[in-house]
Amino acid sequence: MQKLFEIWIEFIKAAKEVTPKWIDHHEKRWSRHLKNSLGKILAKDVTRAHLASALDGMTRKGIKEETRKALSTLNLICLALL
Repeated sequence: MQKLFEIWIEFIKAAKEVTPKWIDHHEKRWSRHLKNSLGKILAKDVTRAHLASALDGMTRKGIKEETRKALSTLNLICLALL
């Protein structure tokens, strides 16, 4: 997933369709909340349980809005697979 994230973020940067601030938010969100739990898993091996575990951990910390945004980041990364 880490490599997929890197490829996706580089594509977004090259497309120049969003602001640097938008990109920065997604990079920080990945690094803070998702990288540790998902980064070493191959994209083809990611399950719903992996995603739920990462997001549930955030929810338990009481950062519900950030959890929602992390889900958005994951959705965007996964759309890159299509």
